[in-house]
Amino acid sequence: MNSQEVKDALKQLVDRSTGIRVYFVDEEGEIKDSGLDSSGLNDCKKEFCASLEQKYIDNEGFTAPLLSDHDERKHALYQFDFDDQPSEFSVLAEAMELAKEGELDTFQVADNKLSSIKAIILMLEDANGVLAGFYQHVYSVSLLNADRGMLNLTAHETRIIKLDQDVLKIGPNFVFMQLGENILIENVKALESQLNFKKIIHEKASRCTEQLQEMGLVDGLEKFAGKVAEETGFARKFVKVFNESAVIEAGVTNEQLIEYAKSKDYYSGALAYSEDGDKFKLDNAKKCRAFLELLDDDLLTSSLTGRDYIARNKDRI
Repeated sequence: MNSQEVKDALKQLVDRSTGIRVYFVDEEGEIKDSGLDSSGLNDCKKEFCASLEQKYIDNEGFTAPLLSDHDERKHALYQFDFDDQPSEFSVLAEAMELAKEGELDTFQVADNKLSSIKAIILMLEDANGVLAGFYQHVYSVSLLNADRGMLNLTAHETRIIKLDQDVLKIGPNFVFMQLGENILIENVKALESQLNFKKIIHEKASRCTEQLQEMGLVDGLEKFAGKVAEETGFARKFVKVFNESAVIEAGVTNEQLIEYAKSKDYYSGALAYSEDGDKFKLDNAKKCRAFLELLDDDLLTSSLTGRDYIARNKDRI
């Protein structure tokens, strides 16, 4: 799907939705119905849909790049394009299927404190059933425990009273959503840190490093491999570059790539080469980053002015 197709699908989702359902995932991974009456969730549904409209549907800056192209841009939903998936994807898919069948038990507060809830699942529905599911991770700031803190207060009629019940806050943000067969990521950092996608990234980057070694383009990959193993941002960037590199895709030879790098002041000052001059030498962090920029074709020359620019955020035309 391109960005416009994703935006159109979201608009159709919002326009068709007639209600919202709320489900909980406990510490054991069990999916429970919140038991909230759908008629009492009208305001929740309106605010959630309004948030989707404001962030994405009506936002001219919205884009939907592949997750492997993650580049910290704002107003984006990233399309998941990796083979290995976090287990939470299956949890959301299972919840949507169980909701359609109506076979979910209700969360019992008598047996469970709100602190046992590790995730919230929101589902938009129409007259025919579930349209899309949204997975929210429950952070500590989302839960106010009545027995923590010196004094927690709330309003009751005309008085201020002590809060004696836990409070769980549900907002419009989410980690990922399932729309049809597509998984769209809103919070990449949460995906990596809370849903353990970081491990998947590093494993993928390690395999890409082995492939890079086989290309015979680099003289010694120890420093580069170390950064891939230790730095998630660098590993993610490498996976994106290696899988989507226009340089590799175009079949640019090692000789051509080295000749080009030596001809550009930007790269000639940032990169080094083996004694034979036929391989790149990546013995520090600066050279590793410059090498990734080279593979990603980040240095672009304007046909209008003839000037060179670094353009890390770019969509192919």
